[in-house]
Amino acid sequence: MIKDPRDVRISDIVCSSCEKDCVCIIGYPWDWTTAGRPGSRYAPSKIRDYFYSMNPLNDKRICDPGDIDVVSGDLEASSLRLKSSIRELCKNCASIFIIGGDHSLTAVAVESLMEGLGLDRIGLLVFDAHFDLRKLSEGWSSGTYLRSLLERLNDKVIPLVIGIRYHSNPSYMFEEAKKLGVKFITADEFKMSKPDTIFDKIDEVFSDVKNLYISVDMDSLDQSICTGVNSPSPGGLDIWDIIKVINHVFRRKKLVGGDIVEVVPLVDVGDSCVRNAAYILYKMVYGPV
Repeated sequence: MIKDPRDVRISDIVCSSCEKDCVCIIGYPWDWTTAGRPGSRYAPSKIRDYFYSMNPLNDKRICDPGDIDVVSGDLEASSLRLKSSIRELCKNCASIFIIGGDHSLTAVAVESLMEGLGLDRIGLLVFDAHFDLRKLSEGWSSGTYLRSLLERLNDKVIPLVIGIRYHSNPSYMFEEAKKLGVKFITADEFKMSKPDTIFDKIDEVFSDVKNLYISVDMDSLDQSICTGVNSPSPGGLDIWDIIKVINHVFRRKKLVGGDIVEVVPLVDVGDSCVRNAAYILYKMVYGPV
C-alpha cells in the first residue's frame, strides 16, 4: 500500500502515555445497564478506527491509554475502575473524552472529573432523545443516570438536554425535569428556531459556569442517519445541529470532558452511526476551524 508521507493522520500522532495538558481519550466498553438494545460495549474500538483515520486540525497532543478493564456485569467494580482512571488522568490531561458504552457512565465520569479537577460547579450539556430521569425498582440503568447525578450533586451540576422527543418520553417526565431543574430543548424546538435563539438559551443556562462537560447520546440524531443506537427514534437532530452547538460552546466555555454513548455497531448500517460519532468526537477535541 502506497502512503503519502505528508498525509498525517491522528493515528500518527497519538501517544499511549499522557503528558501535561494533553487531550486524553479512553474507552469504557460497558453496556450491562443499558435500557435498550445492548452492544455498545463494542463501540470504543470501532469509533477509534474512524477517529484516528482523520487528519488532525492542529498540533494538540492526544493520548489514548486504551480501554478501562471493565468487570463483566459488575457495575460497582467497573465504576470504581472508571473513577480511579479519571482521577489519575486529571493530573495531566487538559480534557478527558470517554467512548462508551451506555449512558450510565456519564454520572460516574462527571462526578469523578469534578473531584479530580477540584471543581465546585460544572455545566452538563447533553444531546439525547430521552431525559434519563427514571427511578426504577431494578436500580441503576442508563435511563436513570441523570436523576442519580443530580440527586447526589444538587446544584453543583447545571444540566441542559437538547434533542428531547415528546413521543420518546412519558408525559410525567417533563414535570420531573422541571422539579429537578433540568432545562431542555426539544428536537422540534431546535428545528423550528433560529440558531441565535438556541444559542441565547444555551448561554443563559450556562451563564454562571466556566467549565463544561458534553455528553452525546447518539440517539439524539434522527434514526434515518444513525440506525445503530440503543434506542432509535424518528424526528431527531442531524449531525450539523450538534456540531453548531459544540462550536458555539467551545468558544465560550472551557470544555473539560465529554463522552459519546449508546452506539451499537452490530446493528449500524454501513457504520453510519460510528462515523458520525467519530466526527462528533473530532469536533469536541479540536473545536471550530
